[in-house]
Amino acid sequence: MMRLTVTVSLLVCCWLSAAAVGSVDQETDFIKRPRLDDRTYRVFTLANGIRAVAVNDPSATRAAYACAVNVGSHDDGDIDGLAHFSEHMAFLGTVFFAQLDAAAFPEGLQRFAGFFASPLLDAREAHSEVQAVDSEHKKNMPSVDAQVEYLLMSLASGPLGHFATGSVDTLETEPAQQGVDMGNALKRL
Repeated sequence: MMRLTVTVSLLVCCWLSAAAVGSVDQETDFIKRPRLDDRTYRVFTLANGIRAVAVNDPSATRAAYACAVNVGSHDDGDIDGLAHFSEHMAFLGTVFFAQLDAAAFPEGLQRFAGFFASPLLDAREAHSEVQAVDSEHKKNMPSVDAQVEYLLMSLASGPLGHFATGSVDTLETEPAQQGVDMGNALKRL
């Protein structure tokens, strides 16, 4: 299962039901917002430990949500591109944000939460998702900006000094040669 920590953020443009809330944090000073922002914010911790922010905008005509997971390329370990690959495996090309009419919001939010509570990580899709990651990498290669970024990363030490996008070599060929079980690697991430 993907690692979800209390730093996972959920932004919703309506109030969530009190039943899902474990505790409400009164402190919202850490939220940076424009002076003229008249929306109200509520920060709380869900019963499952996920920290969330609810934003109430009385003028909004639609509800929306998004999620940020506190895992990224700095967590790849020995497998370059593992975090990027895990994103592909968890979502399998689906969208992970949405705007809905208020009536559809509760069902949409429940489905959205399922991506994180029970990520698919379907081994039958691994090869095609590695190919998708590799295609993204190849698409970026002609870009001078991407080439400069890769060059700078190759010269860096520490967490920036590795290849973060991933490719067929880093996500299939090398792990297979080293006997790495990619399913277990994804679950550990």
